[in-house]
Amino acid sequence: MAALPARHMRPESDTDAPPLSGQALAQASRDPGLRILVAEDNPVHRAYLLQTLIDLGHRPEAAVNGMEAVKLLSSIDFDLAFLDLRMPVLNGEEVLRSIRDGFIARVDPALPVVAVTAQCERGLRVRMSAAGFDAFIGKPLRRSDVFQTLKTLVDQDRHDTPAVDLPAARSWLCNDDGTVFKRILNIFLEQATGFLNLASAALAAGDTDTLRFGSHSLANSAGMLQAERLRLACLALEKTTRVDDIEAARQALAPVKQELAPVTAAVRSYLERC
Repeated sequence: MAALPARHMRPESDTDAPPLSGQALAQASRDPGLRILVAEDNPVHRAYLLQTLIDLGHRPEAAVNGMEAVKLLSSIDFDLAFLDLRMPVLNGEEVLRSIRDGFIARVDPALPVVAVTAQCERGLRVRMSAAGFDAFIGKPLRRSDVFQTLKTLVDQDRHDTPAVDLPAARSWLCNDDGTVFKRILNIFLEQATGFLNLASAALAAGDTDTLRFGSHSLANSAGMLQAERLRLACLALEKTTRVDDIEAARQALAPVKQELAPVTAAVRSYLERC
């Protein structure tokens, strides 16, 4: 499956667009046959989403709560997951945390995950982006929203993904004259420098616990700044620390440094202009 672009947490509006037929949606999908997890406790929403995905030519599997979702994730190689935020037993954020932290066997921590919720307030969206959701679909569900979300996640090639999207990050994180955002960017630069020093010391000491904490924290910050490639590289590094493979961690640090360089350069350039 193609790598993900920077997150698009705003659901597309199709108020003025004509409804798309199942046939038109299926023809427009460029990557049919994906294994997709649908974790949704509402039977109507679950049935609607399952049928829409089937119409698109994909192969969905359903879970009615978060625990069922974890069980399915540990037994089936999914390409993507839709998680309702307010499921019983385990909610969507708890399932996502288990995915991103590498706690579910055979699941890539970078698995594309779409949040599904009836809540649309600004603060929730920022929290979901920071938590690691790759996209957002609001309720009531619409076929065109499902299609557009899949198209965005599947069609975007990794090399077309910008190192960082600071205007998008600012629009989601702040609603002032830019003072708060500049403060956040300066804190990020301090964190980036601290991480590089921490990583070098941790590798020299064989300290995977410290490296795990640092890479996890940097991944979250990268997500908030819409630096998707850096976030994924940090998650890959974090995954190696969970099996205490110091040599694999050493190799995984190189892509983090590679992705961190253009992000910090873009941040410094932004601060100089502003």
